[in-house]
Amino acid sequence: MKQTINRTDGITYERKVREKKYDTMLWTRFNGDKVEQLKKIAEKQGTTLSILIRTILEEYIEKEA
Repeated sequence: MKQTINRTDGITYERKVREKKYDTMLWTRFNGDKVEQLKKIAEKQGTTLSILIRTILEEYIEKEA
């Protein structure tokens, strides 16, 4: 989906709008060594740490539900 932006100085441009499907933030404390290991795994998979954790949790929930 595209959104048209009209600024007050007369400049108009379009931008791509991302669909937001997340409405809650989840915070937790974790061992620093394990976080570094997760970061390395995420890097190998070509993704970010937060996306890796979200994917793991979503897969677990789907399996258990």
